[in-house]
Amino acid sequence: MPQFWDLRVQGMSHIDIAAGNQSGTNWSSVFGVVGGIFLVALCLVAAYFAFRWFNANRGGGASTSMDLGDRKKIRNHIESGNYEAAGDLYLKAGSLTEAAETFMKAGSFIKAAKTFQQAGNHTQAVHCFKKAGEFSQAAQVYATMGQHMAAAAEYFQAGEYEASATEYEKAEDWRRAAETHEKVKNFRRAGELYEKAGDEVRAAENFAHYFEDAMSRQGGLDEIGEDRAFALRAGKAFQELGDYSKASQIFEQAGYLVEAADALRESGELARAAQLYMRASEPLKAAQILEEAGEDVQAAKMRAEAALKSGDLRTAAERFRQAGDLERAVGLLEECEAWGDAAEVREELGDLEKAMELYERVERFGNAARCAESLGRLERASELYRQAQDLDGEIRVLVQQGDFFRAGRLQFEHRRHHEALETLQNIDSRDPIYPRAIELQGDILRAQGRFEKAYSRYRAALGMRDCNPSTLALFYKMGRVLEDEQDRTGALEHYNAILAVDKTYEDVSVRVKGLLGRGRKSTVPGTTSSGIFAAPDGVEGPRYEILEEVARGGMGIVYKARDTVLGRIVAFKILGENLRDNETAVKYFLREARAAAALSHPNIVTIFDAGEQDGEYYMAMEFVEGTTLKELIKKKGALPEDQVRYILVHCCRALQYAHSKGVIHRDIKSGNVMITREKALKIMDFGLAKFMREYQKEHTQQVGTPFYMSPEQIIGKNIDFRSDLYSLGCTIFECATGTVPFFKGDLSYHHVHTRPPTPRSINSTLSKDLERVILKMLEKNPDARYQSAKEIADAIMSPESA
Repeated sequence: MPQFWDLRVQGMSHIDIAAGNQSGTNWSSVFGVVGGIFLVALCLVAAYFAFRWFNANRGGGASTSMDLGDRKKIRNHIESGNYEAAGDLYLKAGSLTEAAETFMKAGSFIKAAKTFQQAGNHTQAVHCFKKAGEFSQAAQVYATMGQHMAAAAEYFQAGEYEASATEYEKAEDWRRAAETHEKVKNFRRAGELYEKAGDEVRAAENFAHYFEDAMSRQGGLDEIGEDRAFALRAGKAFQELGDYSKASQIFEQAGYLVEAADALRESGELARAAQLYMRASEPLKAAQILEEAGEDVQAAKMRAEAALKSGDLRTAAERFRQAGDLERAVGLLEECEAWGDAAEVREELGDLEKAMELYERVERFGNAARCAESLGRLERASELYRQAQDLDGEIRVLVQQGDFFRAGRLQFEHRRHHEALETLQNIDSRDPIYPRAIELQGDILRAQGRFEKAYSRYRAALGMRDCNPSTLALFYKMGRVLEDEQDRTGALEHYNAILAVDKTYEDVSVRVKGLLGRGRKSTVPGTTSSGIFAAPDGVEGPRYEILEEVARGGMGIVYKARDTVLGRIVAFKILGENLRDNETAVKYFLREARAAAALSHPNIVTIFDAGEQDGEYYMAMEFVEGTTLKELIKKKGALPEDQVRYILVHCCRALQYAHSKGVIHRDIKSGNVMITREKALKIMDFGLAKFMREYQKEHTQQVGTPFYMSPEQIIGKNIDFRSDLYSLGCTIFECATGTVPFFKGDLSYHHVHTRPPTPRSINSTLSKDLERVILKMLEKNPDARYQSAKEIADAIMSPESA
């Protein structure tokens, strides 16, 4: 265009404008000027339409031509204030910006917002939506723009909280998202977001609310399924935060009873925790915390329930008993046949009749006697006390019954001389038993050494009767006290009166011979009239002065006697007539006695002497006061394990010593082992067993019952010291269980062929190592047993080596 303008100017340069048109009209120049003007106008029009096209496209609308009529209408609408109509025309023409701005002037903010949004002007669109109160649509625009926080705020303003929460989550504002979810009771999501935000308290509260809602919606624990786990999350959170009350509450609601109890336990609410443990079938935990709280009775009940659940009736019964629930305890004890314990509980309950029956069933006669006495059944009580060897009980009941004679006799038999005399004084002289009571008083006085008074009582008991079979005992006693008083003449008179009636009565003939100073020489080679030790010169009469009878048995009579040579008290055993007439047996008796006399050990009854005195073959031994194992077991039953071990060790020491000297006992049994008053152990009758076997060979009479005999003894094999170990095994089995291994049927067959029962099957309280030791002692084959008594002692003192 500049070039074109330059041409026009150059073309007109020859014209003199100021001079006018003196040379005439130049039409080519005129047309050139007009053409230039037209060209300029055309450029201006093109520029105008280009400008309109640009504006139309800038507003986002399509390029739409607006005719002069539309513009005129728009102008008229604007001039008349009808902006909305003007805006509609702009919108129709595609002038989006002008339309949106005109709608704003008209107050049509929604149309304006939508038009701005169409034009891509999101900021103005949001502004107009907000002006129109359309916060939700404003939020949508913000969301489109990626401005999630702004979108969340607008949704919140619109009351669309779930959408708001979603936008907060997109913006990773976990706390506001959680709060918004919580506002619409979306507790599960709220809890999860509070966890992300690090707010454990609010998280726990929301999980708890979620669980409670699930419970109310679905009707119970069985229906809520996996939602129950959110209660566990809540409870654990509260517990970690130290809010044990809330934790236990939510745990309990959700059925997590153990967790609830744990929380209460941490808070110190032990009683409530124990209840929950019980509901959770955890009675042992309940018992433990009750014990911590000092609630021992309740704890015992819990432990009882636990034992009952596991099928341990015995333990359950013991715990119920400890808790004072005696009815349940006794029922369980009887169900598991624990009769002794059941009897104790019956007695505690006052059911004495049933208690007595059960006590008798387990041979606890003393307890049964106590029940009978309480029931007023004195005759039965007396009998039971006697079976229990409870002297005081038996005497007490006899006195209550008025049976002073039996009571006095018992007291005398147990050397309670003064008490016996006092008791017997209660007997009326008109009582038919009075003469026997006077005789018994004589026995007591004699035992006290009051011989003159004893003779007087015997004389009073005899009355006007002469010597006849019914009065022999009285004459004998009078002869004895006269002998004790050194009245030989009087003693001989009474003894001779006895011999006139019965030449074999007691030991009268021996005493007469002694009093007369007569003796007969031994008919057995190797014996002396004074035994192993000769009486010293100048000592007259027999060496052993008999004081009183102690016991009678198959071999003869045992007396308490005084050794006049050494001045000591001895047990003086003489052979019965059925034995002393067998010269072979007597020879073995003396030989074995002399061999045994060589033994000197603290656990062996010492044999001092053996020989013949006044025609009687005797053995003088250490006098031991005490009780045999047989008597002890009969009274108490199975002994405590520590006592059994003591007995076994000391028996082994005695046997090891004897075996080392070449002496085999051959008759170890509970009746041959004595516990002294000082609690020492003594084995008796070494050497006598072999003598009895020799006697047996020549007689058909069976001596003893083979409760303790080794298999090799029974089948007649040569035996060695290991036979004593088998017999000791039987004895210790009896101590540990209260019974011998075999006690019925063919005992000989059982000892040879039948395996013994295990001790623990009879007494479950025994240790396994003691059981192993006993069973090894009872092996049938001697080679399979322990090979020495010392080996047994070592095993029992060091169980790991058993």
